Amino acid sequence: MYKNLLPQTICGDYFRKKFTGKDSGTVIFVDIVGFSSLTQSFMESGKTGLEAISDLINQVFEPSLKIVLDNSGDIISFAGDAFTAYFRGEEHELKACASSILIRNYFNSNKIKTSQGIHSLNVRIGISSGEIYRKILKIKTKCLYYFNGVPFIQSALGTKYATPVMIIADERIEEYNLEFKSVGKTRFKSLE
Repeated sequence: MYKNLLPQTICGDYFRKKFTGKDSGTVIFVDIVGFSSLTQSFMESGKTGLEAISDLINQVFEPSLKIVLDNSGDIISFAGDAFTAYFRGEEHELKACASSILIRNYFNSNKIKTSQGIHSLNVRIGISSGEIYRKILKIKTKCLYYFNGVPFIQSALGTKYATPVMIIADERIEEYNLEFKSVGKTRFKSLE
């Protein structure tokens, strides 16, 4: 697994002593469907279940994180069976879409092998693009950072409307001419 997942954006800002920033960027929220129920069942199996959870985490997150990092993305946060990644710079929309498709394809074509057997997992992915704000907070001898902006909310919201293996992009990703999937007042595009 990766030893340092501190976003490169934050590292660069910190070393330049730039404690706030704003960029255009694209955010993906990747929800791994079936992960929580599988880990719960493994926990009931004692020591062998814990080994299976370790296998599961490595096989699920390592390839996904590698895809994001290989496409110049930053891992922003983890939330149980989900993670958020951020892409900025030239063609950030394209890099986010390509990463999303590669992650989905990984889950579609690979079974997860653990000491407890072979398992299938799926992903739901939300993509949103727009203004991204970031800040580094200095508190005594420590620093904390956070990101904020509509794309973080929209990408997570998109997964609520997605079925497993679906990628949902909001209307800000228009140049790819994908069909819209209408969900209430918010218009999303489906990358099926």
